[in-house]
Amino acid sequence: MSSNDYTWVIHRPKFEADELNPELAVSPWAGHRNFCYDLTRFVRPSCIVELGTHFGCSFFTFLQALKDQSSSSSCYAVDTWRGDEHAGFYDDSVFNLVKTTVDSRFSELEVHLLRETFDSAVKNFPTDSIDILHIDGFHSYDAVKHDFETWKEKLAKDAIVLFHDVAPSTGYGSSDYWKEVKLQYPHLEFLHHSWGLGILFPTGDRWYRQLQENLPELWEEHYRIRAENELVARQLADTTHLLEQRWKIIEDQGREIAEQATALESQRRTIHDLEDATSEVEKRTVDEIMRLKTIVKALSANRRISALLASIDDIEEAEFVDIAYALFLFIARLHDKLSSQRVEKVLFFSREGWVLKELFDFYQSQLSTHKNIESIYFEISRRSSFLPSLGPLKDEGFDTLFRQYRRISVRAFLSSLALDDFANAIAGEMGYPAAAFDEVKEDLPTDPIFEELVTSKAFNEIYEHERKIRSEALRVYVQELFDGNVPTDMHVVDVGWKGTIQDNLFNWMIRACSESASVTGYYIGLIAPGNLSARNRKEGLLFSSLGQPTPGCHVFDENKSLFEVLLPALHGSPRSYTVTEEGTAQVIRDAFVEKELLDQHVGRVVAAVTRRFKLIAELLGVVPWQDEDLLRNVLTKHSRMVFQPTVQEVEWLKNVTHVENFGVFEESRFDNVVLQSYRERTKFTWNLFAGGKNLGFWPYLTLRDRALPGIALSYKLFRLHQTRRTFPGGKYEKK
Repeated sequence: MSSNDYTWVIHRPKFEADELNPELAVSPWAGHRNFCYDLTRFVRPSCIVELGTHFGCSFFTFLQALKDQSSSSSCYAVDTWRGDEHAGFYDDSVFNLVKTTVDSRFSELEVHLLRETFDSAVKNFPTDSIDILHIDGFHSYDAVKHDFETWKEKLAKDAIVLFHDVAPSTGYGSSDYWKEVKLQYPHLEFLHHSWGLGILFPTGDRWYRQLQENLPELWEEHYRIRAENELVARQLADTTHLLEQRWKIIEDQGREIAEQATALESQRRTIHDLEDATSEVEKRTVDEIMRLKTIVKALSANRRISALLASIDDIEEAEFVDIAYALFLFIARLHDKLSSQRVEKVLFFSREGWVLKELFDFYQSQLSTHKNIESIYFEISRRSSFLPSLGPLKDEGFDTLFRQYRRISVRAFLSSLALDDFANAIAGEMGYPAAAFDEVKEDLPTDPIFEELVTSKAFNEIYEHERKIRSEALRVYVQELFDGNVPTDMHVVDVGWKGTIQDNLFNWMIRACSESASVTGYYIGLIAPGNLSARNRKEGLLFSSLGQPTPGCHVFDENKSLFEVLLPALHGSPRSYTVTEEGTAQVIRDAFVEKELLDQHVGRVVAAVTRRFKLIAELLGVVPWQDEDLLRNVLTKHSRMVFQPTVQEVEWLKNVTHVENFGVFEESRFDNVVLQSYRERTKFTWNLFAGGKNLGFWPYLTLRDRALPGIALSYKLFRLHQTRRTFPGGKYEKK
């Protein structure tokens, strides 16, 4: 071609790759797309090689130019797609997105994605073969110099080399090297937008002269202003879209408010109807109590409890209503324990403490000869108490979380600290896409990404700041519960199993309040000690498997999740604490995801259990009873529920869901698959004995529905045998 055949054309290209990854339009390289598109179509190279592709903003610019020109040129991208200290480190999702874009938008071109290091890839290219080389790898002085000198011999005559990140404002070594190398060869440059771009002509000045002759006047200002205008337009479009979304949200909220108002009116009418029905039930209950009291007086002492409890059964039926007997025994033991220790105030942990406190207060109201113990509802959860309980990051191993939850994602870890609002920002600072934090790791504490997280500047700053302000907010909250003071000795009540919330509270108290602090916890059941110590005491008042199993432990431990299901609160789970401008504490709650389930399904049974409990408390108030006699009767009721449930009870439970809000954030439900064929049941039973399958939270029902006939019965008999052995004489049946 003669020099007259060359004409620089300013195009208005459509970059098709943006359809798959809109973020390309605002990447650090995006401001150079228009110039390099025009340059590629002007030069018409036979071979383009890019060193460092990442998401592909520059690479797809070259490909778009070749596609629009119907070129047969070859284009190579060289990158490990693992990242570096400047670009950040990332997973395979970046490479997969690049490959998908190539396959779907540029399949007609000769494109090669070389997933290897620059030094390894150089051997694939003959001498004098590359027409355009784009260097955009690690941005240190030594790295850029090494890349240029290593690949220089592969450049064709009159080749063009592009250097990104050459603007002095970047502070990168690539800028220093550009200042040096541009003195040796003809060059052009952009230094005032998009981190700078250097255009070098190291093997001949043909294209340098052609550009000097053909570029329009003020070409540098044209491409810089165009890039800035496109960025402003994109930002304006994003802002407009955001405003449209927010306006839609406002409109949706308006409709929701109207719908809620209608629903509230419907609920008001429903509540009115329920109140009428409840009044009728209460009237019948009072009449029945008077009748039963007359009957009880005529019975001998050793038959009174059995006859009394048996008489209650016919008053009201509901699924699992018999759990009221176990709850009564727990509350009675709790009151005896607190009274014997002269406790004046006791904290009931949410969420189960909502109902337990109501039962405790009613039980006290039936004991006219006793001084009431003040009960306090304490909004606290594993999540809300975890971060305040921790020490400086350099000293933390997060043992409370990792002793139970190790196979989790980074996002789940941050959520357990109630720092999930910062997850995407931390991922960005670490150079990861947000999706990388969602990947579940087999053992997160030993995974490299966790080590990188806890040493990152972003996480360190957020962790220490939030830990301190939430600890202070928790202190203000506790002070409000205790009339302005934080006690050094607390007594707390919860449903139990390990007592993790108590461990968190104890750790917070000794860090933030007093090294001599102590906490005593009273639980329905305990199956693991947690951080049990001389000043962090725990008792399973209904059952405990710590050390020697307590009488009845093996019955109460079967499907202990029933206690959690039937002891709900009327609010979302506490997430964290803050202090208002007025200086008062505020509990930040998660969304009340269980409200619909409570309103439509669980609430009815909870109300029946509560009424049954109160009836038991009223009747036993006129009958002298011993703990052992009551326990034997309660075990009979409870073993019926867990080893011989009714069809209605099983179906009811299958519609119950539970949302875990610590460690793993998943919704679970008991919807056991019933294996119909003998072959399936045989396989399940074989695997059970061969490998010890996890039988879930209700082992008996799992075996009944999935194992061979007779296995569930054998399991039931074995558990009842274990229960008998926990009693003196090897028997627990009613006397």
